[in-house]
Amino acid sequence: MNSLLDVMTTELTCQVCVIGSGPAGALVALPLAERGMDVLLVEAGNLDPTPLSSAPLAQLDVDGAVDLSYAQALQLGGSSNLWAGRVARMEEADFVERPDIGAPAWPFQLSELSPYYERALDILCMPRTEHDNELPPMPGSWKTFAASDQVDIKYLMWSRPAFKVAEFVTRSDGNLANLRVLTDAPVFDVTPNGDRRTIESITVGRRQNHKTIKAQVFVLAAGGIETTRLLLDYARRHWRDEEGAIGRYFSTHPKADLAVLWLKQPVSAEHPLFRETMSNGVQVRAGVGLSTATQISIGTLNHCARLYPLAEYKAEKVFETMKSAAFRGAPIVNRSARLRRLLLAAGKAAFDRLGQAARLQGRAHAFVVRLNLDQHSNAENRLILSKDCDHEGRQLLDLRWRYDQADRRSVVTFLDMLDRFLRTHDVGHLDHSYLRNSDSWPLTAVHSHFLGTTRMSTDPRHGVVDQNCRVHRLHNLFVAGPSVFPRYGNANPFLTIAALSLRLSDHLTSVLD
Repeated sequence: MNSLLDVMTTELTCQVCVIGSGPAGALVALPLAERGMDVLLVEAGNLDPTPLSSAPLAQLDVDGAVDLSYAQALQLGGSSNLWAGRVARMEEADFVERPDIGAPAWPFQLSELSPYYERALDILCMPRTEHDNELPPMPGSWKTFAASDQVDIKYLMWSRPAFKVAEFVTRSDGNLANLRVLTDAPVFDVTPNGDRRTIESITVGRRQNHKTIKAQVFVLAAGGIETTRLLLDYARRHWRDEEGAIGRYFSTHPKADLAVLWLKQPVSAEHPLFRETMSNGVQVRAGVGLSTATQISIGTLNHCARLYPLAEYKAEKVFETMKSAAFRGAPIVNRSARLRRLLLAAGKAAFDRLGQAARLQGRAHAFVVRLNLDQHSNAENRLILSKDCDHEGRQLLDLRWRYDQADRRSVVTFLDMLDRFLRTHDVGHLDHSYLRNSDSWPLTAVHSHFLGTTRMSTDPRHGVVDQNCRVHRLHNLFVAGPSVFPRYGNANPFLTIAALSLRLSDHLTSVLD
């Protein structure tokens, strides 16, 4: 690999310049290089981890907690260096148009991603199916509950250890003569040609030591925040502040522990509904959701609930949290003396890691319900250019994000319906009524999945890129990554990022042939 110090020329040329070496960028660049294209992969960082303060955010005006511990890595491999390894596909519910909730459809069918999901799983060395007959049967009355066509059991896989994109890039860089990897090369200028319909070049590096890169095609794959910042800056300078949808429709897969499930009969915590289980050579865990038809019939979004035996919480964390006034005041704790006793017992157990407690617990009858939350498309949830700049003089971003009343109603409706089905099938019941009258939900809001700010749309008025990820107003600028998602769903975006990037590499191959 080359750093800027290793490259003496001030101008580089290539067929395809990909900006960002994370999963989005790498899985565009490497297939193109394998097909003989001259590809330059540009990374702002290098092999060393970069402090998280490098995230270009100045002001945050958000609901809920902000946890940027796993937000952004200016490093070869990008955010995959922070990835925990969860692998899941998006669902049909995420792709259908939902005018009842103001949710756009993707500009193509989910089935179009199927072969790319399979290619991505092959790259990850994972099976193409999430689960098989190795899984234990559902316990007791859970069998009829799971068999209902109104319920959706969602199986998630884990890449263990988490797939490292940096290693994938490094191996390819050594084997492909037409793939060049340029590190220590942040982008600070994007320059169009005279009619402003084509990108002529980008400038990378530091202002005192920079290079110009010219290419036939440019791909922005620098993560949802930095890609958005570059496009907003470009719009400000070249489109006279007509940024349109750039930066809007921001979401980040908020999550929270919002309910408690009480079972009629205790169950063994051996099924992937309750803990990670080995199946088909990989770790699997299940979540509970509602079918697409049920979601449409009741007007809710595509949320996912995962069930954790109380003792599965990491003991030291629970014990310390129980000592804090904030947790003692949490509604799900205050409403149940039994829950307080169980949590204190779990805290005192002092187990070393998640999952150990569940194995030792034997049978469980109380579960914390952890929700991965979908969200409505809200144009006012957005990134905008800040008045503040970094030390290189590049504008930072301000972030405004709300989980509003419509979002909250969707969650309560989801839990109400889930509670109804659990009671109908004699499984148990949910304790979540406090949510109806509380605005103080324990959301982890802004963390790592930066979605929607350059979203796909066939109509330039409502999106930033077209169905092939090309920026609407530019002939040769494309975007890869989760910011192109027009819908959010609840699935970790890694696998869909990979599938979309492989799809984009196929499209660019046809464009450049």
